[in-house]
Amino acid sequence: MEHARILRWSLLPLCLLQSYTLGVPWQGLSLALGCILHNELGLHNHWFSKSLCNAWGYASFNAGALGVLFGTFLY
Repeated sequence: MEHARILRWSLLPLCLLQSYTLGVPWQGLSLALGCILHNELGLHNHWFSKSLCNAWGYASFNAGALGVLFGTFLY
């Protein structure tokens, strides 16, 4: 479990850098924040907060995909 946690935290800067390179930095930050809220701050323990985090994650991912598709640069 500890190795998985180390891998997740070491990949976070790489994923944020990739989001910035693709022109969707805010969407990448939003997805990262949603994952941190869900996993680290315990919002996965209740069905309502878990559903909100999942919806937030899907919205962030879809916004990032659309930003990459249409070339929307929001620096």
